[in-house]
Amino acid sequence: MNRHLVLGGPGAGKTERLLGAVEAALADGVRPSEVAFVAFTVAAADEARGRAATRFGLETKALLHFRTLHF
Repeated sequence: MNRHLVLGGPGAGKTERLLGAVEAALADGVRPSEVAFVAFTVAAADEARGRAATRFGLETKALLHFRTLHF
């Protein structure tokens, strides 16, 4: 299991960096439903989910664990 914590200000590339880690995990055979992407806000989680769906050719509902810390 790999864990990544990426910190930075707005526009620093946090989401892009983490989507790169997701891409590597998917390439290694991890199923989309096994990936957790945790963000601080609903807007950030939604943005990441949408970008991941587009980038990886998935439906947003396949990315079950793209969530906030606060549910």
